[in-house]
Amino acid sequence: MTQSQPIYDLIARAVHAEGVRAQFALMGDGNMHFSTVLSKLPEVETIHLRHEHCTVAAAMAWSGATGGIGLASVTCGPGVTQLMTALTQAARTRMPLICFVGEAPMHKPWYSQDIDQAALIAPTGAHYVAARSPKTIHENVQRAFMLARRDRLPVVIGVPYDLQKEPADGRAYQPAPWPAKRPALPPEEGAVAMLADALAGAQRPMILAGRGVINSGATDAVEALAEASGALLSNTLPAMGLFDHNPYSIGVAGGYAREYAIELAHEADVVVAFGASLSVHTLGGGGFFGKARTIQVDLDPAGMFEGVWGADDWVIADAGRTATAVTKALKGRKVASGVRTKEVADKLARDVNDSAQRVQEPDRLDPRTATEVIEATLDKEMGLVQGNGHQSFWQAGMRGFKGGNSHVYKNFSAIGSGLSFAIGASVAAGNDRLAFIEGDGSLMMHVQELDTIRRHGLKMLIMVMNDGAYGSEIHKLRAQGIDDSEAIHGISDIGAIARGFGLRGVSVTTVDELKAAIESYDEGEGTLVINIHISDQVATPRMRAQVSGKGH
Repeated sequence: MTQSQPIYDLIARAVHAEGVRAQFALMGDGNMHFSTVLSKLPEVETIHLRHEHCTVAAAMAWSGATGGIGLASVTCGPGVTQLMTALTQAARTRMPLICFVGEAPMHKPWYSQDIDQAALIAPTGAHYVAARSPKTIHENVQRAFMLARRDRLPVVIGVPYDLQKEPADGRAYQPAPWPAKRPALPPEEGAVAMLADALAGAQRPMILAGRGVINSGATDAVEALAEASGALLSNTLPAMGLFDHNPYSIGVAGGYAREYAIELAHEADVVVAFGASLSVHTLGGGGFFGKARTIQVDLDPAGMFEGVWGADDWVIADAGRTATAVTKALKGRKVASGVRTKEVADKLARDVNDSAQRVQEPDRLDPRTATEVIEATLDKEMGLVQGNGHQSFWQAGMRGFKGGNSHVYKNFSAIGSGLSFAIGASVAAGNDRLAFIEGDGSLMMHVQELDTIRRHGLKMLIMVMNDGAYGSEIHKLRAQGIDDSEAIHGISDIGAIARGFGLRGVSVTTVDELKAAIESYDEGEGTLVINIHISDQVATPRMRAQVSGKGH
């Protein structure tokens, strides 16, 4: 480009050179020039959302689904203040993405939308890179992408509105010289020996795999190690379905585990975790694996994480290379494990996440029954996006879905982002094979994004578990003997709302209606929203345990 190239044009072309191929934007004065240029560059897909929060949440899910760097873009001031929840979610999930935002003009004595944006962003855990001079724009962009890749965090680039229009310095942009992925570090010999000895001597070993196993392509290596050591398999919620084909997999570990899985985990004597953050959810608050010795294999272990020491020993190395090396070290050795029996496999095949008595209520389904219908009817090859909130517990127990094809982000326990996650995952998939399950309270927080789905021609299956209330709150209030009516808002006709946005929408109250609605998805054009009327009388096992202490 010539010396007259404006800085907004340079930045758009720079992020394109860094590999950005999707932007999720809400246009305003502070980002409209940048967003327009980027949208015209080769292979870039631009999705215009209706709320700033949703731009970051969608970019976060796109990054999680592709392994690339997603990009969100909003204006300055009030555009930025709307990002706090989504940026916190992305930071706590360790999700690398870039967010381009405007800043107030530098050369005006007063501007109505001026606010200290860097100070706002800091508590979320995201980085903020402030551009202040045409001479440092290249370095600003390079630093932003380096930080996103190095720290696996969201990075906000703030550029004053007037600076964006100034001419660039004429240099050709060079992408940040930082590796897109971390090197696959091999384990030390001593670490391999320690792991081999621990697994060989364990009578009830268990191997836990997180999303890091999927991202590094280590699934087969980890499963082979479980076979060689006689260990049971388990996975974190983000890695849902990873080992469901294996009869010795307990499925999701931690607070979302099924009943017999919990029993087996409590009996484990050695647990080796690969590519898993060992969050408080995965550890069930800290006691899920009982008194087992826990060894974490990770390129970047956190040590104490979310208030819990998740491991007793740590191996800083690549999951796949470590699993392969330990499997080799176990070859020919006798292992003590006796947990892989036919009885265990049979009980795992019949395991459920809640065996309590079902409720019978006119015109409402028991949420467990509804989830069983979804599990039995839905195409297991579809990607699965899960929202947050009380109802999300039930979907965590579903089995048979393709490992690595589930999108769930619970690190800030915030409702309201699921629809945006589904949009980002759908754009990443580039097809109509996506199902999204959400609660009514969460969906209605950003229901306007149904319009985004319609405008951009995205097709997905949306199933809303509608109890007409904020589920967590009603069960907590009831347990404390407090009036719950303020948390009950009634069952909205979300099917009609979907139709109002130009989508397909239907409400169901019976098993047959739900099954027929799911089966009709492929037959019609566009997104289908199924409004599932569920009972508000069923608390999850997690909630029942929580309220037994009469507190949060």
